[in-house]
Amino acid sequence: QDEDMARLGRVDRLVAVAGDEIIADGTLELRGHGWGDNIGELRLIVARPYQHLRLGTMLARELYYLAEERKVDRIVTRMMRPQEGAQRIMKRLGF
Repeated sequence: QDEDMARLGRVDRLVAVAGDEIIADGTLELRGHGWGDNIGELRLIVARPYQHLRLGTMLARELYYLAEERKVDRIVTRMMRPQEGAQRIMKRLGF
C-alpha cells in the first residue's frame, strides 16, 4: 500500500545513509481523500548509534518544508512516551 501511495505522490521519504547502511528514515504521508488531503503524518526513526546527532531534527525539518510545499494544513505525529528525543524534536519544530 505504501508503494502505491508513493507512486501517486502521496508519500515523501527521506533517508540518511552511512556507508551502505540506512541510519535514519523519515516519511511524510498524505492521507485521506478530498478534504483530508491536507493532513500529513510525519514519522521518524534513527538507528540508536546515530541518535543525539540531530539527524532526526534535520529529517523532520526537511519533511516539514515538503509539507509546506504540498500545502499541508496540519501535520500529525505519533510517538510512544519513551521516545523523549522524538518529543524534543517535535517541540523544537513547534508541535
